[in-house]
Amino acid sequence: MNVYVVTHCVWSSYGSMLQAMGLKKAISSLGFETVLLYDRKPKEYRFRVPRSKKDLVYFPVKLINHRKILSMREKGLNFISGNLDVLYFSDYDDMCRNYPHGGAYIAGSDQIWLPGMDNPSFFLDFVKGKDEKKASYAASLGVSEIPPDKEEKFKRYLAGFDSISVREHQNKAQLEKLTGKQVSVNIDPTFLVDAGEWRKLEKEYPVKGRYILVYTIYWNSSINEKLRMLKQQTGLPVYAVKPSPSRLYSTKTIYGAGPEEFLWLIDHAEYVVTSSFHGAAFASIFNKKVSVVINPKAPSRLTELADRLELPVIDIDKLDSAPPIDYNTVNKNIEQARAEGMDYLKKVLL
Repeated sequence: MNVYVVTHCVWSSYGSMLQAMGLKKAISSLGFETVLLYDRKPKEYRFRVPRSKKDLVYFPVKLINHRKILSMREKGLNFISGNLDVLYFSDYDDMCRNYPHGGAYIAGSDQIWLPGMDNPSFFLDFVKGKDEKKASYAASLGVSEIPPDKEEKFKRYLAGFDSISVREHQNKAQLEKLTGKQVSVNIDPTFLVDAGEWRKLEKEYPVKGRYILVYTIYWNSSINEKLRMLKQQTGLPVYAVKPSPSRLYSTKTIYGAGPEEFLWLIDHAEYVVTSSFHGAAFASIFNKKVSVVINPKAPSRLTELADRLELPVIDIDKLDSAPPIDYNTVNKNIEQARAEGMDYLKKVLL
């Protein structure tokens, strides 16, 4: 039986590619072939003329690093084509008409169920066969509550699901009330693969010596000040991985890394500073000394991950002096969550 997965998997997002890879590896370990279904083809990277004052500020940086960003795109697309079987459709209507029938269909992880996204493919709405199994695995809503005006949409879309699994516990009760179904809570699929397996994918990035690695989605000006303090305390350079220009402070900016190099950079860093969910995930998997920076306007995904793993939230400027993270406890929690996730997939597929 084939298992068809619908999830985020785009060249511009390390987390989306690696979580798709993690779910594929987990399903493959159960003896199934995995195919990703995508309702659109990869976007071209277009070098746009500035249209706002903000764009104008970053225009020179984009111009200088244009080739590096194109290199990131090429590496990302090569990673997807080399490691993931993806069936692309021209649009959602094409997916509805021509999706492969037979097997099981899984709505994967990442923030596929953002209430404002309204993408029916992520709710497997194109699957119409009565005998075609529909399930989700660790789907994230990205918010703590579904807005009232979106409740009916979720109720309608999830009515045909055989099994529902979300990534954040905070969404369980509301979805159970809306659907009348039991909802499981499972960890992100990057945790279904152990550190040794991820290391097999790594590719060395050409940096020398010890360094602090920064990978942020959320940013504010205080982060720069604290990064400077950490650099002064440790004497180490600050390397920032960026998919696009930003105001983030760094000694060296890395624009052209592929997902395999991203893994290597986290694994070989002395310290990791991140506001990204998957940055925190891989820092935990690789047992790094990490500062998880939480966006106060959208704290739920990272605070729940930290609580679940018993990973302390350490401020950036305290990272060098803080006690060592208890990775014996963190690793035990990862192993337990991995076992629960695999048990759920077995229940769905076997």
